Amino acid sequence: MSERRPKRAATSAPQDEPPSKRPDVDEEDDSPSEEALEHAKRLFDRRRRVTKSTAAEIVRRITQPTPEGWSDDDEAVISGYWDASPAKTHSAKINQGQHAALLTLFKTSIRVVGLAPITMISPIHSLRYQPVSRDNSGVDSIYSDTFCILLPALIVHPGFGRNRHHIIWVMQYAVACRLDDRRAWPHEQYSGYCPALELVSHRIGNSLAPEPIHAMHKSAREEVVAQGDRDPTQWSDFLYHVGETVASHGSPRPPVALEKAVDTMEWPKEDMRYPVSEAWKAWKIVKQGRDAPAIKQLPELFELLHKDIYRQTYSPSSPVPSSNQDESVDVNPQPPSPEDENPTDEIGTGNDHAENVFDSSEHSCLEEGAGYGEDMMVPVIDDPVSETGFPTPLPPALQPSLVAQINNRLSDFMKQERKIRAEQERKIYALESKVDGLEMQLADKQRQIDLLSNARRETDSKVGRLLDDQFSAHVNFHFKSRQDSLFQQRVAVLEHRLGIPQSHGLSNRQNMELVASTAPEQPTVIPSTTQNTSLEQHPELAISATRGKDAEGANNELVPRGAWWQSAD
Repeated sequence: MSERRPKRAATSAPQDEPPSKRPDVDEEDDSPSEEALEHAKRLFDRRRRVTKSTAAEIVRRITQPTPEGWSDDDEAVISGYWDASPAKTHSAKINQGQHAALLTLFKTSIRVVGLAPITMISPIHSLRYQPVSRDNSGVDSIYSDTFCILLPALIVHPGFGRNRHHIIWVMQYAVACRLDDRRAWPHEQYSGYCPALELVSHRIGNSLAPEPIHAMHKSAREEVVAQGDRDPTQWSDFLYHVGETVASHGSPRPPVALEKAVDTMEWPKEDMRYPVSEAWKAWKIVKQGRDAPAIKQLPELFELLHKDIYRQTYSPSSPVPSSNQDESVDVNPQPPSPEDENPTDEIGTGNDHAENVFDSSEHSCLEEGAGYGEDMMVPVIDDPVSETGFPTPLPPALQPSLVAQINNRLSDFMKQERKIRAEQERKIYALESKVDGLEMQLADKQRQIDLLSNARRETDSKVGRLLDDQFSAHVNFHFKSRQDSLFQQRVAVLEHRLGIPQSHGLSNRQNMELVASTAPEQPTVIPSTTQNTSLEQHPELAISATRGKDAEGANNELVPRGAWWQSAD
């Protein structure tokens, strides 16, 4: 990277390029689908709303802490970098009338992915924002309105899985495919992520890609499919579709090509198959309240974020951002040196044109021709770095050495960051797989618990029925015993009345047969004199009456009132 590369001339879109318009969009019914609204609600509920926060509090949430051992002298140097940067001049002019779309981009990016937009498009991710305008009046430190409308619409689409790294990776791939730049495509994070992308990363290694990245990806996919061990992942399918779309679309703006790729992608799930414009409409319907930052906080945010970029990028003791922490890096901290600039590519120092600023709520993110200027992203590796960002100009003799040192340090920093991020992604993937396995085990255990609970309920029901049957049998047995006792008493009275000797050794059935054989066919008529006979003369009547009274309280049907044999009269 010690060899200096001449500045690439930015190309503008053709003058007669018609605005893109998909025929499958229903212009009459512009309401989002239920799937889009449901996804937007999940995005909205995923992160806590940031409200009533100062700019410093917001930056602390999305950046690394100050490096350990950071001194006041180091901070003075960083302040000098910021004071000399064009971003300070441009950000001071941010206002609601001209930069409403920029504010919407910041709010959406921080709320959905927890990252500032200038962090995603930054040297730490091998990306740099570069305006492309027909009159060379673009500003590289402030995004244009067209860009600010396209990027948040992509962020809220379900194709990126609410993952900040996915939107970054797809922009890296789109830029590498569009420019055929074989030096700047970060690939270390794909090791262990996808067999096809891992094969591409292995073949590139630390050298230049031997052929276009997309061609290598296509060849690797075919090779993996031919082997039959593993299939390319769905992410590989999407990146391949992005490469094909970029090749056929020809737009200098990657977000425009990405929008077309997302809209034409055959997503694996049915509830993901809706255009970017529909995802953005659903998000605008679902989001409620006032998210930070406010428009008046943007200039201070720019200052704090740019200073954090200088700390994290140029300090030897700065920590390397990891994948599970929010990095903060600059859009373009080192503009090209004036001596290397082409007069036709000179970037103006003013803001974007006021007459071309429009609110994001009134324009669809599908309109490719919206806005006066165009934007694109370019790789930053090996770009010559000028002395513009330093407090004082350096002698020309020291510039090449300084450029080489800064480029080497930045390259090593980004390489180390990508390795750590790849390792973190592998760990996260392993943990997610482990969690899925535990969830399956938990589901199996829950099914077993449900089966045992059902079996217990059935057993309890059977035991209840058995207890009821036992109680009924006990009652019946007691009733039968009582009936048998009363019947034996009646038999004893009958035997006594008829003068039949009592046979205690006989069974009840034998007693009944004996009574039946000795009893007369007609009931014996007792003389009237016996009716007036006192109980003293006939003690058997007293016995019968007494027993009748006792039996009457127990069972009126079995023992009649008075002497039972008198009923024959």
